[in-house]
Amino acid sequence: MLDSLLAEIPGITAQTHDARVTRNGHYAYIFHFDSAAFSGITRDTFVSVLEAEGIPLQAPYPPLHKLDVFSSGAYKERLSGEQANESHYFLNHAFPNSIRESEETVWIKQNALLGDEADMHETATAIQKIYENALDLVKN
Repeated sequence: MLDSLLAEIPGITAQTHDARVTRNGHYAYIFHFDSAAFSGITRDTFVSVLEAEGIPLQAPYPPLHKLDVFSSGAYKERLSGEQANESHYFLNHAFPNSIRESEETVWIKQNALLGDEADMHETATAIQKIYENALDLVKN
């Protein structure tokens, strides 16, 4: 239901699923937020206003390569054999897709998905309200 409701709002795109996936655990509802469609407000502003509208959100996963355990090299303490002493060049890549996903996705908490149709409409209405008032949010 949220997929169809949010498809009506410019700048909001539901997360797609691989056709081979037959079930989704729905532990969170994840969608993409396009700042440009919302007059350039940041994702953080969008999230803050959406939470103020009463929509329970959770922080998205950070890009794994940016976690301190990897950037500090502490992960090597958990490796054994040659792996513990090797250079791991994969950590030196930019990972633009991971960064983009971290910066452009919004995660609605699982408990919000347990609501009824009215709750789903409230979520869509809150996002539509932000869309309609985004220019005012930029000015503030």
